[in-house]
Amino acid sequence: MGNHYYAGGATIRGMDSPIRVLHVDDDPAFLELAATFLEREGDGVEVVTAASTTEGYDVLERAPIDCIVSDHDMPDRNGIEFLRAVREEYPDLPFILFTGKGSEEVASEAISAGVTDYLQKETGTDQYAILANRIENAVERNRSQRAVTVQKRRLETLVDNVPGVVYRCRNEPGWPMAYLGGECESLTGYPAERIESGDLTWGGDVIHPDDRARVREAVQAAIDAGEPFECSYRIRTADGETKWVWERGRGVPDDDVPDADPGSTGAGPGARAADSGVTGAAADPGVTGADDVADETRFLEGFITDVTDRKEHGRELRRYERRFEAVFDDPNVLVGLLAPDGTVRAINRTALEYVDADPEAIAGEPFAETPWWPDDRREDVREWIETAAAGEYVEYEATHPTDDGATIFVEGTFRPVVDDADDVADVAGAGAADELVTVSDDADGAGDAAETAAREGTDRSGTVTGIVVSAKDVTERRRRERELQRHAERLDELASAVSHDLQSPISAAAGRLDLALETGDLDHVERAAAAVDRVDDLRADIVETLRTGEIVSEREPVRLEEAVESALVAVDPPDTTAVTVEDDVEIEADPDAFARLLENLLRNSIEHGGPDVTVRFARITDGTAGMGSRDGADAPGTGTEVEDEATQRRPDRAGIVYEDDGPGIDPADRDRVFTPGFSTKTDDNGMGMGMASVRQIVAAHGWSIRVGDAEVLDGVRFEIRTDED
Repeated sequence: MGNHYYAGGATIRGMDSPIRVLHVDDDPAFLELAATFLEREGDGVEVVTAASTTEGYDVLERAPIDCIVSDHDMPDRNGIEFLRAVREEYPDLPFILFTGKGSEEVASEAISAGVTDYLQKETGTDQYAILANRIENAVERNRSQRAVTVQKRRLETLVDNVPGVVYRCRNEPGWPMAYLGGECESLTGYPAERIESGDLTWGGDVIHPDDRARVREAVQAAIDAGEPFECSYRIRTADGETKWVWERGRGVPDDDVPDADPGSTGAGPGARAADSGVTGAAADPGVTGADDVADETRFLEGFITDVTDRKEHGRELRRYERRFEAVFDDPNVLVGLLAPDGTVRAINRTALEYVDADPEAIAGEPFAETPWWPDDRREDVREWIETAAAGEYVEYEATHPTDDGATIFVEGTFRPVVDDADDVADVAGAGAADELVTVSDDADGAGDAAETAAREGTDRSGTVTGIVVSAKDVTERRRRERELQRHAERLDELASAVSHDLQSPISAAAGRLDLALETGDLDHVERAAAAVDRVDDLRADIVETLRTGEIVSEREPVRLEEAVESALVAVDPPDTTAVTVEDDVEIEADPDAFARLLENLLRNSIEHGGPDVTVRFARITDGTAGMGSRDGADAPGTGTEVEDEATQRRPDRAGIVYEDDGPGIDPADRDRVFTPGFSTKTDDNGMGMGMASVRQIVAAHGWSIRVGDAEVLDGVRFEIRTDED
């Protein structure tokens, strides 16, 4: 069999598509004349002719046909026999019996066989206008019925997969239900038909008596304010069990209720999903009922779900509510409804706003080719769709370009939904199982899913009917993660530097105490106590740094000579170490942090230059500014680049010179000397954090530091410029 428009599961021709008519008659001249007039009289009518029913059936199998017009008396078999044969394969295909030998008997038999219309041939051309009108009416009616059938089937599938109950009720005492869909019996223990029929009422028999007044007040207050409502409350099931449920819903204006009967208080078991006119259960799922009927709101509709476990664990309930609200209210949720081949049926407004796209331009396009995807990810998208449609769960991360040239990061999923036969029913994006769809049961509302996070299901044959893909914008979360990572790295570096800085005064205190025990000299005890005081100062400084997140706290005037004396107490160098301060410079600095900086410089000189190393401190002067004739390097990320010639000649530049007569630092290592963990000592058991701590403190003050060859002594030279900020 070919691809027919009226075979099971076949494609529906659009309402505005041309009407293809198969005209079967054993009179070739009449066929030709009728075809001419029908195509002239009919709007978009195309006529295919056949001179026998056998030929007509062959045409029907080869080409899509919207309507059959057949004579009755023909040699091979009559029109009614032809009608019966057609009905076996195409039960809904419009069939008009157009005969010249009509009778009441023939008409009655044709009606019994399922004829769409019966028309007797007349003389003159007016009959063709009548026939064309009958054809157009029959085809239009058939197409509308097919569209409604498909829409009903989609809604039925949706409701069958809802994790809870979708309802519509009247806003009056007892909350009589016009429709209950979804998992009513598993939730309440009552079949939906008992509540729909009025045998039981939701407000009088299902809701817990202690909660009815509270629910009623909450719902009515929201209705009076013209707002959606939501609340949690208890229900009593058929076997006496108490459950907690959560509802969200809205009042429905009368003009949104198909065929609303003011006198009706309910509906029987036949009022199922497709006939209920549910229009907003997805957008605003909700609670039922109020004692006093609102002036203009006589109907309520919404969604009810079991939250017993979540109610018992309040934190889980709050997480559920946040998830539910995120699906419907979060502007970063992008949802698309696709055909099984990956072409776009609808995209929600949030997704369209990201790329400023026109829904009409996107509809019908392959999803992988839409503006959300850069060229290098399109093949991945095709594979994700194929994988999910094959029954496998797919998680993905991607970037989407936006219409303003920016890029957003998204995380999403493709999740297959399986029907009872374990065939893949559809593919749903993350969170889609918790979503409901806003639909209307008229044919024009069939494509209005672009505004909602929809989920398609299977038709009754188990055929895949659609795919839902969803994603969430995580751009801001990624940014925060990067900030936290950088903060963690800074804290880790600080911890290493602090550990290094504490090592010196602790070692000094321990050494002096050992000497005091050996010699009995109380001077060693005094110096050990001074080292312990320095440890306490460092401890207080560390606490302040961790509290504020700042390496440098409040600044004050600090004299270089006093800071050097404090550093020498903490370092406790050998007596053979010579330290001179040639210029008593005064700078604005955090005293404790500046002392740690000097301690690390002194400790570095002693470790590399030996116990008899000589160190000098001085002011940066005109003759020493810039180390212009020597090899120097700036500390990475701690200050200005190498100064130009005019800056180097600037007199009295504020800053400190530090020199020793040790081995110096190889020019090849100068760019790395301030890097955490770097050390030039092959037998160094430390972390190489001393100079990294210097860099931290210099940068925190807004200063800069350079390293080069000493000019007065024979070792290394550091220039700390304190006027950079």
